[in-house]
Amino acid sequence: RKRLRALLIDDDSNCLEALRRALEPFDEDDRRNTGGRDAGHRVLHNTSVDIVFLDIEMDSVSGFSLAEHLRRRY
Repeated sequence: RKRLRALLIDDDSNCLEALRRALEPFDEDDRRNTGGRDAGHRVLHNTSVDIVFLDIEMDSVSGFSLAEHLRRRY
């Protein structure tokens, strides 16, 4: 059974931890947790993910602009 490679993008560590725990049975690695500032770099340079969970209201980066970038790139 194939396991997902998920990227979780949120600037709230509590939300990241809750998502990480919920996805733990399905997610294969620990490259998935990232805060808002690191998110742009991760999205731009990480092509080996199957699904992205994206917070749209982060202080350091616009989730909407990251989502738009993802739509154009993939």
